[in-house]
Amino acid sequence: MKDFELQMRLRNNRIKARRVELGLSARQLADVVGLSYPMVLEYEGLKESPLAKRGEDPWRPSAKKLAEFFGCSCDELWPEAVLAVKKPVLTMDVDAPQLAMLAGAESARLALPSPEQAAIEHNLSDQVRRVLKTLTPREEKILRMRFGIGKTGGGRDYTRDALGDIEDCSGNRISQIEHKALRKLRHPSRSKQLKAFYDPDYDEYEAKLAAAAAAAEAEAETALSPPPSRTR
Repeated sequence: MKDFELQMRLRNNRIKARRVELGLSARQLADVVGLSYPMVLEYEGLKESPLAKRGEDPWRPSAKKLAEFFGCSCDELWPEAVLAVKKPVLTMDVDAPQLAMLAGAESARLALPSPEQAAIEHNLSDQVRRVLKTLTPREEKILRMRFGIGKTGGGRDYTRDALGDIEDCSGNRISQIEHKALRKLRHPSRSKQLKAFYDPDYDEYEAKLAAAAAAAEAEAETALSPPPSRTR
């Protein structure tokens, strides 16, 4: 399941860019060219076709007036790629890394993570789901709703009393289940799966630990091996 539903609205930038370059709003452009304001918006928003439905001339008079004002041909304002668009609004499901890559240079303005950071967060989300699955169904549900995790939590942090009403028990009982579940998550067998994501020194720590273990093992083997025989 993807993280986001992305909706993109397409516009005819060949019209908009020329209008903006002249310092005109859509309404001002309509007044200068002699078109209705809605017509300009529909041409820019790809909601109205510039092609004539009948007659020898393929272009509608309003489209020709707009092209004449900009000093270009209708083909320049509406190339084949633009005319081929049937739906100006596109919807797709994307995950966090895809969204960051699609945003590109806009990532900083949109406060989106970099592709690398988005990938890390996506992996962390997967790890959190796996770790929570090691709890009982009730413990997992309560933690998700207490801390607004995933669809079960719905992004909302429920109070213990509110959860008690949902689970038909007291807030104190919810607190007991919550604390028990958190103790389980602190166990090294579970916490180790998440430690690498929030501890920047984890890899270095693991490397040092492995080196120390190897050194201890080598030292133990040396101590157990018989001393070399001496020849006279």
